[in-house]
Amino acid sequence: VQTTTIDRILDKFTFCDLIKMDCEGAEFKIIESVPPDTFKKIGAFYIEYHEYAEAILQNIWTCTRLA
Repeated sequence: VQTTTIDRILDKFTFCDLIKMDCEGAEFKIIESVPPDTFKKIGAFYIEYHEYAEAILQNIWTCTRLA
């Protein structure tokens, strides 16, 4: 399976209105891998998750506060 990163994708753009994620449990690793400068390019996330909702939201809050 070929993969890429949010940072690599957004390197081609100045801003992204919305990122939709359905990552089957990989949300933590993906969100944590986004550099603060890249977070500044993202208007909103739509993330599908099934477990650990509070932990995911706390992680996203922490990452976006660094941006």
